Amino acid sequence: MKKLNNFIFDEKLNEFAKCFVVLNSTRIEKDLLVFYFEKSSQIFDILITLSYLEIVNLPTQIIANTLDEFYEILAKFYIYKGEQIPKEISLGEKAVSNVKQFKEIVPYLKINKDIEKFYYTYLLIKSLRKLCPWDSKQTHESLIPELVEEPLECVEEIKKQNPKGVEEELGDVLLQILLHAEIGSETNEFTLGSISDALFNKMYERHPHVFKETKEKSPEAVLNDWENNKKKKKHLNISKILSSFITTVDLQEEAKYIGLEFRNKEEIYDKILEELNEAKKATPDKIKEEIGDLLFSVINLARYLQIDPAHALFISYQKFMERVKKFKALSKEEQQDIDKAWEKIKKDEQ
Repeated sequence: MKKLNNFIFDEKLNEFAKCFVVLNSTRIEKDLLVFYFEKSSQIFDILITLSYLEIVNLPTQIIANTLDEFYEILAKFYIYKGEQIPKEISLGEKAVSNVKQFKEIVPYLKINKDIEKFYYTYLLIKSLRKLCPWDSKQTHESLIPELVEEPLECVEEIKKQNPKGVEEELGDVLLQILLHAEIGSETNEFTLGSISDALFNKMYERHPHVFKETKEKSPEAVLNDWENNKKKKKHLNISKILSSFITTVDLQEEAKYIGLEFRNKEEIYDKILEELNEAKKATPDKIKEEIGDLLFSVINLARYLQIDPAHALFISYQKFMERVKKFKALSKEEQQDIDKAWEKIKKDEQ
């Protein structure tokens, strides 16, 4: 075994390594943090990954065919960083020639600093998904509360005109995006690349006034085109409902700490019935307000019972959506008796 800083060379899997950078055809079956590379064609990716692993000081085994190949990639890494090659690195004749050639192209291996920082963060999330007990257990569903809450916290910092707060909260929003992208990659649903492609294509298509048309448009005309393009995709959007639930809970929690709290859940049940009766009797000009009061009380009950109302609603939304799909799949004859068909769908779920 050879070791230089946090990088290890060993002929077998090293028990102290937390990460593995594979430069040959080796495949590691265990569920470990592994980065696979084609040594000849992915040199830039390798160097950036090694930079990240050095920053976080993660014990990393570089799996190469020979010790000379291990030393060669580390020699290139130090040249890339603009540092002297450590004396511990002993290069063979072929490696010396390869390193000499590498020195000639290093000045052209530059990357935008913002992109570099983003890539480090992306690698950090990949690492956490493998090495952190909490992060590794998360799913799309378990992260729903954070996915709803983090953008709202960012909105609050924007309203406060607090740049530092906005910076921090945008980081939390980015964390959610990267976590969901990595989970999608692990389950072969989508990747960060496919997400980026979809966003690129959507924004390109929604901006014909920039990329396709030569005639300039007013801001009002641009907004109108944007809304028309959005309407081409018909879907149910509950994001605004979920976000308003989170905001309402925050307000109710604030009220709790100044003494505005129900004494028990029975009082909240009574309040819900009261609001329901008021909604029943409401005139057309008051019905919206009464429905709002009713929803506010239901959310208050969820908060009191320590249930995330946004998550609870999302579960019901998904359940109802699946039932509607099943109903649509029934024959026209079966759909005639809606009550019977609906009860059968519900019974089949048990």
